[in-house]
Order: sequence, then structure tokens, then C-alpha cells
Amino acid sequence: SSRLIWADLGRSRQQDPRRASQPLVVRALTAAIAACDKSAQTAHAIGLLDRFRALGVPPSTEPFSAAICACRHGGEGGAATASGLLATMRRLRVARSAWTFNALVEVYSAAGGRGRDAMALLETMAAEGIEPDEVTYTSVLKACRPTRAEAASLFETARAAANQRAAATARAAEAEGA
Repeated sequence: SSRLIWADLGRSRQQDPRRASQPLVVRALTAAIAACDKSAQTAHAIGLLDRFRALGVPPSTEPFSAAICACRHGGEGGAATASGLLATMRRLRVARSAWTFNALVEVYSAAGGRGRDAMALLETMAAEGIEPDEVTYTSVLKACRPTRAEAASLFETARAAANQRAAATARAAEAEGA
């Protein structure tokens, strides 16, 4: 039961305050939020972030990304909430990852009509130095519901990025061997 988890976390925090910030707690929080996502309990997922912060657990990428993902069940309101969580991550200086942005693109896709916002996230990722992955490009395509020409253009962008990564890896391997 969740009451037992909260009671145990409260006791362990009283015994050793540093224990609440250990990675195990972050993994547990992320798993709990993911469970809320699976059962479409968006409000509860977001509430978990606040409860853990009240326990002194510092904010981190994984739980925030999982909470953003859980917003996909909320339609347009979920998209606004997810965008707000991304803004909160920035404000709290929590690192963003490809997972963070992939989750937000998925929320935009589920909300419908947010293809331009999904495309804009590619620029935001580039500005933050986060490299889009295959999931990013696939999710953007899904969110945009593009025309054939738009899909071909995005595919070429993804292919060029993959070729650049492959070339960089080959250069690094050559440099190590030299």
C-alpha cells in the first residue's frame, strides 16, 4: 500500500536525512509515477513529485520526465500541464534529457493539433545541446500528422543526424587507434 511506503520513507528520513536523496528513492519515485501513468492517474503522478519534494528529495530528471509522460492522458489540459512541468524543470535547474522531450512530444501527439509545438521542441533540444533520437523523430512525425513532403523532409533531417553521429563515432575510433 502507498501508505506503508510513505510511512517507511518518513521513518527512514527521520533516521538519516541523507537517505531520502539516494538514487533508490529516485528510482522508486519514478516507478510510482510510471505506475500512475499506466493507470491514467495524471493528477496523482504530479502529486507524487510534490510529496517527495516535501520529504526533501531533490528534484531530478527521471521523475519529472515520467510525470510529463503521465500528462498524455489529459488532452489539451495535459499538454499545458506537461509544458508547465518542463518550465518548472528549467526554473529548478533540473537537467532535461531526450526522454524528457520525447515524453512532451508524446503528450502533444495525444492532445492533437500540437504538431507545431512538437516541431519547435526539436529546436529547443538543439539549443539545449540535447540530441534527438529515433524516438524523438518518430514521435514528432506522429504529433504532426505530416503531409508526405513534410514527412520526407523530417526523415532526411533524422538521417543526416544519424550519419553525423556515425561519422563522429568513426573519427573517435580512428583517433583512439592512432
